[in-house]
Amino acid sequence: MLSYEITQDRIRFLKNFYSDCQRKWDLLLSFSEDKKNYIQQQSLVSNIGASTRIENAVLTDSEIAWINTEISTRQKESFSQIKKVVTDKLSKDKERSLEEVAGYRDALQIINQNAPSFFPLTESAICP
Repeated sequence: MLSYEITQDRIRFLKNFYSDCQRKWDLLLSFSEDKKNYIQQQSLVSNIGASTRIENAVLTDSEIAWINTEISTRQKESFSQIKKVVTDKLSKDKERSLEEVAGYRDALQIINQNAPSFFPLTESAICP
């Protein structure tokens, strides 16, 4: 049972909000694949940066973007091989940050690649 009333103003606000979201979604759908991929990569880097900095990681978004590129282009190599290349370039105080970034990046990639299988989202899907 609701503990508040939904007013006509609130209904109007939600309808306008929905319309705004729909317009923005339609605009996104009109973007080229290159632009969509660029936006996705920038979102990934920004999300990883913000999340890992909460855990005191000390990498900048530029460094995270570089690490992301290294991991993406060296997919056939093991993480330990990639880690060696990256840590040789970064200072030692950033080594732990690299592991945070790589781990969070992998988690986001799994979520992104499997998003359709999460719907419809139900409690039993989250807590089996």
